[in-house]
Amino acid sequence: MIMADAFRYEMALDFALRITHSETVESLKENSHITCTPAISVVPSVTRFGMAALMPGTANAYEMKTYAGKLEPAINGNICSTVDQRVTLIKNEIGGSALYETQIK
Repeated sequence: MIMADAFRYEMALDFALRITHSETVESLKENSHITCTPAISVVPSVTRFGMAALMPGTANAYEMKTYAGKLEPAINGNICSTVDQRVTLIKNEIGGSALYETQIK
């Protein structure tokens, strides 16, 4: 799974095409299935809400909560407005060994 802020749909399609035709990722192609699924943003359309809404298992578990006087996104009651909080939720969902983290600044 790739979670990327501002990763446009057509860029994702191009990325998937490149991966499926790359000789350097043969093991990835054999063990994976690549799909691109468009999603509609939530309101408010601020990164911390939008990224949280795209997390695994949010179809029936996404909500907004007031925490420390501030509106925050939550999944199954867990606040997930920061990258670290979202990474923790992903690790709990798919296991830490399956996660590769990178941040481009």
